[in-house]
Parts: sequence; C-alpha cells; structure tokens
Amino acid sequence: MVESNLLKVVENTERVYSLTRIMSEPIFRMTKAEKAEKAISDRKKEETVAAQEIDDVFNHWVNVHKSTSKRKPMLDARRRRLLAIAIYDYGVDDCKAAIDGCANSHFHMGQNKQGKVYNSLELIFRSPGHIERFIGYNE
Repeated sequence: MVESNLLKVVENTERVYSLTRIMSEPIFRMTKAEKAEKAISDRKKEETVAAQEIDDVFNHWVNVHKSTSKRKPMLDARRRRLLAIAIYDYGVDDCKAAIDGCANSHFHMGQNKQGKVYNSLELIFRSPGHIERFIGYNE
C-alpha cells in the first residue's frame, strides 16, 4: 500500500515537472538581429505617420472609453509609438473601428467574472491579431 502510494507521488511529481518545464519554454523567440530589424522598422513607421492622425485616434479612444474618467489619460511616447505603428499598418479608420469594437464587447467592458474592464490602448493595439479581433466585433 505504501509502495503504491509512493509510486503515484513520484509519477505525479514527474508529470508536474515536465508540464512546468514545457509551459515555461517560450513559444517564439526573436534573435538579436530580428529585434534590431523590428526596432528600425517600427521607427520608420513612427516617423511616417502624422502627429494629427495619432492625436485623432487617441482622442477617439478617450471619448469612447474614458469620457467618464476623472483623470484624462496622457498620450506619452510609448502610446504614441504604439498608435503610430497601428495607424501605419491599418489606417486611421480601422484603428478607430478597433476602439469601437472593444467598446462593443461586453466582456471587455466589464461584464465578466472579475467585473474588470479591459479597454486599454495597449490591449487593443497589442498585436495584429488583437486589432483584427476588435475590428471584427463591429460586424
């Protein structure tokens, strides 16, 4: 009886260890050269987008998601770069559509188990998949 229980503990420990190891391994890793190339590409994208377009998309997000907030969000350098890349890749209208799509999602607007609102610019424009998903919520 004790031996069988000990054997089960050892087997379970090995399973947990292998799962932990698998889950901690990154799915995708960029090399230093790829990171440098992406940084240069992102800088070029940022330079080609007009400041007025960035301000327009940011103000749209503030009006749609933060209109009742006591503190007006700031357009810092990180958000400016994030918006510039998204505008370069998708255009102003699609970026606004992604913001509206997030507002149309009940889950992202707080109707979830946690009761938490997930409507940050960083979430909406995190990746092409996120942008396209939020645009799709408008349809």
